[in-house]
Amino acid sequence: MYPEEIYEKRLPNIHLFLQVYESNKSNKLKINGAGTAFPISEDGHFLINLHIIDDLGVGSGDPSKVDTSIHLILADYRGTILTIDSVVTYNRAADIAILKANTNGKKDRFKPVRARS
Repeated sequence: MYPEEIYEKRLPNIHLFLQVYESNKSNKLKINGAGTAFPISEDGHFLINLHIIDDLGVGSGDPSKVDTSIHLILADYRGTILTIDSVVTYNRAADIAILKANTNGKKDRFKPVRARS
């Protein structure tokens, strides 16, 4: 398989994680940090490096603890935007976390990453 074919095949599984907030000075949206996340379920669970969300101070496990003035989003290559509901769990030693995105009940667009057998 050529590199271009691999890229095209894997592209739907790559999501950009962003923290977006409104600047008090300019009233414009700003981006503070970015990372890559990968779907691991059809219902909106994504795998990401813990240090990405640690740097952004997201918190863990409880959607009510997420600062709603800061928008945490995932975007795919088509420009589809998903908001983050919560950090479900994490493992500091492995530097991984699982995010739960709000998928609005849509499950068909996600192609979870699977290990080769």
